[in-house]
Amino acid sequence: MFHINAKNTHNITLIASIDKDQDVWKIVKEKNKIVFYLPSEINLPELGKKLVQYFRKLNEPINIDVDSFIKHYNPQWQCSMLLTLFSNNEAVFDIPFSQKTKEQKFLINNFMISKSFSNVILKEALTIIEAEKFARKYEWMPANLCTGDRWEKEIISKFREFKNDVKINVLDKSQLIKKKMELILGVGKASPKENWPRLITLEYNNKPSAKRIAFVGKGILFDTGGVSLKTPPAKMQRMHSDMTGAAVVLGTILALVKMKAKVNVVGVLAIARNDVGSEAYVVQDILKSYEGTTVEIVNTDSEGRLVLADGIAYAWKDLKAKTILTIGTLSGGTIYALGQTYTPIWTTNGNDWKIMQKAAQYAGEFVWPMPFNDEYRQELYTSKMADISNTNLNMVASGCVSAEFMKTFIGPTDYIHCDIVGSVEYTNTPIPTLLKTLVYFAKEYK
Repeated sequence: MFHINAKNTHNITLIASIDKDQDVWKIVKEKNKIVFYLPSEINLPELGKKLVQYFRKLNEPINIDVDSFIKHYNPQWQCSMLLTLFSNNEAVFDIPFSQKTKEQKFLINNFMISKSFSNVILKEALTIIEAEKFARKYEWMPANLCTGDRWEKEIISKFREFKNDVKINVLDKSQLIKKKMELILGVGKASPKENWPRLITLEYNNKPSAKRIAFVGKGILFDTGGVSLKTPPAKMQRMHSDMTGAAVVLGTILALVKMKAKVNVVGVLAIARNDVGSEAYVVQDILKSYEGTTVEIVNTDSEGRLVLADGIAYAWKDLKAKTILTIGTLSGGTIYALGQTYTPIWTTNGNDWKIMQKAAQYAGEFVWPMPFNDEYRQELYTSKMADISNTNLNMVASGCVSAEFMKTFIGPTDYIHCDIVGSVEYTNTPIPTLLKTLVYFAKEYK
């Protein structure tokens, strides 16, 4: 929530500058302005973090002199600076979903942009910000309101204006049964009808000659942990946001379509709810994946990888994707490794990592490379009854083991996995982590 105006509309203006003597981040308050001193080499993700810290301290709206920030950065990356400024403002001051009965008042900052600024660049930035807001709405929406049925209807409604560009398909419970997708069906076994599991696909092919990329997002509408119940109860806080991966994929496709990007992508939303009940799947159940591998359930709270596994197999078997990227809030162990700052990325193709790293830098988001290794895979070969276990009970290297589990199902494709379980709370409120990065990854992918 912000305004764009070439003139001052508030009493105080935030201006960027560089202190050549000290070359450090610092904020100095003067009469009617606040000078935000930047280091000579600006790291956009770090700038974003500093902005969030500063915005949280504001008690009145301000002007933000966008031109002063842009002139101290790479002139070819103007959109990157806009996204960093706009996106972090929204993370602090915009509540995308609320049912408070009394009107809420928020600070509405004014971004001062000169009239000579490129409308094309501004439009691109605002398109991505709108897509982020669309994704954040569902991250914030509580589970009793964000049901599978409601989300499906709203997705179809949102993309209706793009019906000539985007092909939407829904595999409902009956179709999942016909295809024998036992993993996603198992996770959602105890859910009421409005939350029955489903796969929603959105195909956008504006470059038929390009290799198809599939973005597969984890869409767990609420995660109780199943019979391996999350304890203590505090661990269930914000589990309505366990569908963030699918929301990020949804927003990414929306941004690419509105930008008319020359890409060949498909979004796969693997949607289910991990409930407790008499019908719930239980420990030591054996389920057969769509790809064909049998899986022994040793922990029902390792459910995200299960729904993604069937989504992965569908992406290459039916949708003919050549590169598959999964994204979701998977393994809490990655928080111990990288905290909430960096998103860990696993890739089977070194060139894909280079593209991802460049896209993240442009988008102003932190990413870090993580390893695939057979030592981690061996942690999964403990079952005496199935081909593979769904996790390792000792929880050693849990993020890497999770990535290795999903790698089992990728078929003849390159694979990328993004675990946003920590970085989704980077600003202490749910955000659509890596949405901007995936947009630019798709645009740069060859």
